[in-house]
Order: sequence, then structure tokens, then C-alpha cells
Amino acid sequence: MQTLLLVDDEKEKLQQMESVAGGTDRRILKSCGRDDALQVIEGEQLDLVVTDLALHTKGGDRDGLDVLRAAKAKDPEVPVILISAYLTARDAEDALDQGAFDIIDRASSQLDSRRLLRLKIEQALRLREALHHSM
Repeated sequence: MQTLLLVDDEKEKLQQMESVAGGTDRRILKSCGRDDALQVIEGEQLDLVVTDLALHTKGGDRDGLDVLRAAKAKDPEVPVILISAYLTARDAEDALDQGAFDIIDRASSQLDSRRLLRLKIEQALRLREALHHSM
């Protein structure tokens, strides 16, 4: 069973992410903010993390990078997908430098962002599975 962590401070967006990410043989964990996500990361073995970049939980506007760093510190191979409605070149560069699998810009994606997220999740999980089978 694959375990996915979805993180967003907006419950409606978190529910949308869950409807996209859910599937058979998937355990979906949800966090409504940075601090809760960090606790889940510490206590769980995750196959994928999907987080909003702007969680607004500690006064910052890029708390999703904290989630990315924590996930990568625990398991450098876990894919982390970041989502942002206000993505800047600096945000993208920071996220990729810190090991993000991909970044979805909700505002400018040519595909429907939900469809794009589904594709990225499937791609990341296939890669994760292939890496585990090759070890």
C-alpha cells in the first residue's frame, strides 16, 4: 500500500487534492498546515508528499519548503510535489534545488491543474516503485 501525504492550509483545496490522489492501495494522510505535516513526516514512511507552497502557518509564505526539507531529510528518495497559485522563478529554483520532484503552477498550467496533478502523482509513484524494485 502506498502512503501519500497531502498538505494544504485550505480545506477545500485539500479535499480536491484527495479526490485527485486517491485510489486503490493508497493510504491518504492529510495535514492542514506546516506543523502537522512535519509531525506526520516524522512518524510515517511516505511514498509521496504533495504540498502547497504557501501554507501561511508561521507567518511565512513559503512554508511548503519546510515540508519539502523535512521529507527529504527523512527520506532523500521520497518525491515531493509542490503546488502554488503564485509561483515565482525564485520559488521554483529554491524548490528544485532542494529536491522537489516537480512544481505545479496553478495559475499558468496549460492543462487543468487537477489533471496535471494526477499525472504528476502517477509519474512520481511509478518512479518511486521502480527505484525500490531496482535496489
